[in-house]
Amino acid sequence: MESGGKSEVSRIILADDQDFIRFGIKGMLSTRSDVQVVGEATNGREAIEMCRLLEPDLVLMDVEMPEIDGLQATREIRQELPVTRVLILTSHEDPDILLDAVQAGAAGFVSKESAFTRIGAAVDSVLRGEAYLDPNLTMLLLKRMSGEGYERVIDAGPNPKTSFNKESIEPGIGEDVLVEEFVRIVGDVRIGDGSSVGRRTTLRADDGTPVVVGENADIDDRFSFHALRGTSLEIGDGFTVADDAVLHGPLKIGDGVEDRAIIFRAEIGENVQIGDDTLIFGPALDKNGDLPLRIPDGTVIPEAAVITSPDDLDNSSTQ
Repeated sequence: MESGGKSEVSRIILADDQDFIRFGIKGMLSTRSDVQVVGEATNGREAIEMCRLLEPDLVLMDVEMPEIDGLQATREIRQELPVTRVLILTSHEDPDILLDAVQAGAAGFVSKESAFTRIGAAVDSVLRGEAYLDPNLTMLLLKRMSGEGYERVIDAGPNPKTSFNKESIEPGIGEDVLVEEFVRIVGDVRIGDGSSVGRRTTLRADDGTPVVVGENADIDDRFSFHALRGTSLEIGDGFTVADDAVLHGPLKIGDGVEDRAIIFRAEIGENVQIGDDTLIFGPALDKNGDLPLRIPDGTVIPEAAVITSPDDLDNSSTQ
């Protein structure tokens, strides 16, 4: 069906080395008139080559596959075809894999155990340009991330190596910066003059991608900044944050106040208030590499909100 010269049918590739998974998902999607499975791949290399040829709207990608795994395939597809979205299918309950999926550019993830009941909603969300988080996997991620501020101080030296920084990169700390006990600062971290960093806080930049904190920032205890490989995390002057928050790049934040929260892939304005136990997980970067989820100045987000799209923001917040 055509509308305005463009097909209304979204084109999907299935990438999974298990025949019954592909067969089951294809069967469910075949009942819909708005999507079409245009290809099936049994390994990551096939998925990459098929995407180059067919340029689909969406790939449903398994994590563990032969030749090239699903995470590496996702990285290559997102780099070469930024308009193609990737939804990760996983049987793992390891939060590290979920973080790797975010880092690779995936728009979301679905547990294989719940795929046959949630795949329709997941596909719809991602095709609308939103993120999709399987609720069961989200709980694992929340538990893991809320503990990072504590876990990362174990055996921390003044500038330890990371999995991506094979060579130590010295942080840049401005004048009159107060750094409390058990703080871990790793990689290309730049802290502005007159800032303070509370106890048991971690600031980590993988692969030389920067964490930039403005002047006169006030960071409380047990906080975690993390710029994932290939991203950046920029914090405005005068930024104030409460205990136990976790921010992951790519991310831009103004001068707002953040209470305990976990935030990925968003641009947050000034004087934004975010309630306890909130998860903000923006969609994959758009074709220009920009952050699609923007939270305006002065927004107030209540406790325990889960924000994955502008609609979620409109329904949950006040300005």
